Amino acid sequence: MYYRIMHAFEAKLLLKEMANSGINKNVGYEILEQATILDSNYNRHDKRGGRNRNDFGGYVLFFPDEESYEAGIVEIWDHYKISPELYEYADYIVGTETEHTQWIEKLYLINSDEGLVLIYPQERMESQK
Repeated sequence: MYYRIMHAFEAKLLLKEMANSGINKNVGYEILEQATILDSNYNRHDKRGGRNRNDFGGYVLFFPDEESYEAGIVEIWDHYKISPELYEYADYIVGTETEHTQWIEKLYLINSDEGLVLIYPQERMESQK
């Protein structure tokens, strides 16, 4: 299972849930930062409820564990018609590394006005430990 986050308020709710589940708080803060960017750049507050289905911007897709990422990522690439190797950037989320895991953030552009930020854990390779 993954979470599709469109607004900062959704990220704030998820941040509270993540604190209870033991997921690194820096992961939650990064999700909140990315959702806030979407809100501030693409959300028209003068419309009732903010963005609607005709607006652009994108989503943060959060995978709480490696199994959920691996189970769903191929369908997500197919659905959004993106190539796995054609991301705009990929980076480790600072302060999230453990002996076995590192959290990744990747941006895929769907078109010129819309993108997907994927946030997921990945097992650390021996050279990273």
